[in-house]
Amino acid sequence: MTRFLKTFRGRGNQLLERMGCLVQTGLDYNVVSSFIKQLPMVPNQTKDALEKKIDCMTNFLGYSVNSLEEFPAYLCYDFERVKLRFRMYIRLREKGAAKPKVSMGTILACSCAICKTLCRCPP
Repeated sequence: MTRFLKTFRGRGNQLLERMGCLVQTGLDYNVVSSFIKQLPMVPNQTKDALEKKIDCMTNFLGYSVNSLEEFPAYLCYDFERVKLRFRMYIRLREKGAAKPKVSMGTILACSCAICKTLCRCPP
């Protein structure tokens, strides 16, 4: 808790607003609490930024809100980085060079090994 309080920038009502935003998307309150314990920088983002990232994840990328349970760090990535990585993945998938369904963590967190993981390229 002290680690969180050192990293959180804002007032208590802002924290409640941002937690409420995550709970309203369909996540369990305990899951949201564990996100904040793991990644105390999540509530430093504005409510609009969180909503934008979740909307993109569900509507554009086709992942469910429950995917955040597997990879909560998605909320910490820059929105432009997310868009660029997923555009690359979608293009590879359309050309048949990528696996049909890959986890968000694989697409976002891997940089050097992305071809090994995503592509069906001969060695």
